[in-house]
Amino acid sequence: MAITLSQLEAIRYPPELIPGADLVSPAANAQEEVFNIPHIPAGLIAKLHNVAATLNANAQLRIKVDNEEKQIEAGSLYTMSWRHIPTLINLIATSSLRYHVYAHAALTDYTTWYGVWGWKKTVADKILLGLPLTPDEKALDAQLDIRSTVERGTLPPKIDRQLLYEYYPIYEWTDTFYGTVPVAGIELAAIRPSKEGRFVVLTRVSADTPALAANNTRVTICRDNDGTSASPFISLPTFTLNLLEEIPMFIPAMTDIRLRAESTAGEANYGIRWTYVEYPLTTILRVRFGLVTRDELPEEYRSVYDKVKGGIV
Repeated sequence: MAITLSQLEAIRYPPELIPGADLVSPAANAQEEVFNIPHIPAGLIAKLHNVAATLNANAQLRIKVDNEEKQIEAGSLYTMSWRHIPTLINLIATSSLRYHVYAHAALTDYTTWYGVWGWKKTVADKILLGLPLTPDEKALDAQLDIRSTVERGTLPPKIDRQLLYEYYPIYEWTDTFYGTVPVAGIELAAIRPSKEGRFVVLTRVSADTPALAANNTRVTICRDNDGTSASPFISLPTFTLNLLEEIPMFIPAMTDIRLRAESTAGEANYGIRWTYVEYPLTTILRVRFGLVTRDELPEEYRSVYDKVKGGIV
C-alpha cells in the first residue's frame, strides 16, 4: 500500500516512521506512481528514509522531494538475496514528496519498499531550513537563543539522537506467526502497554513471499483509533517481502497496536515476524506528543515544554 497524505496527517506521536511497500507494472518508456504526496501537512516535516527495490536494469527509480529530483538506476541496486539492505536515502521534504518507477522496458509486479519519517516542526527546524517563524516562535528563539545554537551546528537534534537519549526501552520483543492465513484473514496480535505510564512502538515487520502477487497477501497494521480491519492504517503487500527482509518502521501507540494477516487466495505454512518495544511516557514525550499543555505542567517542568517546542530536546 502506498503511503498517503492521510497517513502523514495521522502522525500524532512524532517522530514516526511510516512504512510503504508496493508492486507496480509500468509499460515500456513510461512511469508508474508509487506514491504522490502533493503537500506535506501543515506543521510537519517529512523525510524519505531509504528505498529497497528489485535489482532490474529495466527499472529507474524517480524521486522528487520538494523541487529537487533524483534518479536511481535499479540495475545497480543490491541483488534480491540482499534486498533487505536498502539504498541509503535521507531527503527532507517540507512541501511535497513523490516516488515513481520508470520502465526502460515493460515491468510486471516490480517490487519496492521504503519509509517516510514525519515530525512536528520546531523553532530549530524552521531556522535551519529557512522557514518563517511565528511571533511566538520568534519570542521563544530570543528567550532560548536557539538561532545561535543552530548556527553553531548542534541543533536541531537528529532523530537517532532523540531515540537514543529520550526513549528508554523497558523491553524489546520479537514475536512470530506460522500457520494458515485463511481467506477470511487472521488476527496476529494486539500489542498493549504492560502498565500505565508506558507506550508501545512497532519497529519491524517481515513475512514470507507468497507464490503469486495475485494472492494479494498482506499484513495490516492499526493503532489506537487509526484504522480498522476493513480500512487499516497501514497495509503491506507481502509479495514485496521475505523473511530475511524486515521493513523498518516506528509506529507508537498509547493503547494498542493491532496486527492482522489477509490473503485473497489464502496461504499455508506461512511465516510472519514482527518486533515491538515498550517505552516509559516521560514528560518530554508527553509534550512532544501533544498530550499535555504548558499550563498543565508543574511550574518546574514548564521550561521542558519550551525546550521541546524550541527543538532543543
